[in-house]
Amino acid sequence: MTSPISENSSPKAQSCKSLRYRTNPAHFGATIGRVANRLKDARIDNLNGGVVLLEANNGPNTLHGGKEGWGLKGWRGPELARDVHHGDENFPGEVEAWVRYSPYEEVEGGGEKAVVLEMEYEAQLVDGAEETVLNSTNHTFAHKSPPPTNPHLPPDSTGIPHSTDISPYPGITPNQTFTLGLTEPDIDDCFILNKDPSSILLDTRPLPLTTFLTTEPAFQFYTGKYVNVVPRADGSPRRVLRAGFCVEPSRYVNAANVEAWRGMTVVKKGEVFGCKIVYRAWKD
Repeated sequence: MTSPISENSSPKAQSCKSLRYRTNPAHFGATIGRVANRLKDARIDNLNGGVVLLEANNGPNTLHGGKEGWGLKGWRGPELARDVHHGDENFPGEVEAWVRYSPYEEVEGGGEKAVVLEMEYEAQLVDGAEETVLNSTNHTFAHKSPPPTNPHLPPDSTGIPHSTDISPYPGITPNQTFTLGLTEPDIDDCFILNKDPSSILLDTRPLPLTTFLTTEPAFQFYTGKYVNVVPRADGSPRRVLRAGFCVEPSRYVNAANVEAWRGMTVVKKGEVFGCKIVYRAWKD
């Protein structure tokens, strides 16, 4: 049984009324785009017949759309719409983007009440270039969130996969909780839900939700070693290193630069990128 929650009572809606998303160094709850995660060497090797050079903001790579990605931009209306101009953070193409939030309460068979937030992402290349890259998500942190799977893309020291090989993450058992110690386990890796890149659609929304409650083929699981946020004037408390897990449903890391993966993130004019993410929360 479900019941709607008013827009103003949604935690996300409340947060959007403040400026905290414009000054959000750890990307808490941010809408990430144009491209979530990392692009190798801050470039796209083959787009519109040439190379696109981006600004590096994470070692040698571009992270979460650049220094002024979508998580630091203003959005308008209850649907959260945004017109992204050609050349924004040096990405080609004019894009129309939307994020739709649907919060509601759900009562389970045993009478336990869950708060559910559905997030639907949609973006379309409308002008300015024949193709661009899109991969949007939400950068959500949680205190309890064991990975539901352990196949992953082993990364190099900068977070870029070594190759297209997928292998089990050592020491992680799917859906089994583990203790987050002071330094271990230290995870910032892309875990794979769909191992067949050729089957991954640009718009995954028609697909059924996986056990991880997303239509996306992968997710970045991050144990927060770079989180170090001081208290802020808006009342946000201090957050220390490894204060929680971050889970980011998305496409494969650096997909735009891997020939076998390009189809899941390279969008041509008129095409639509889409995905859906659902979060459920309970009181202890």
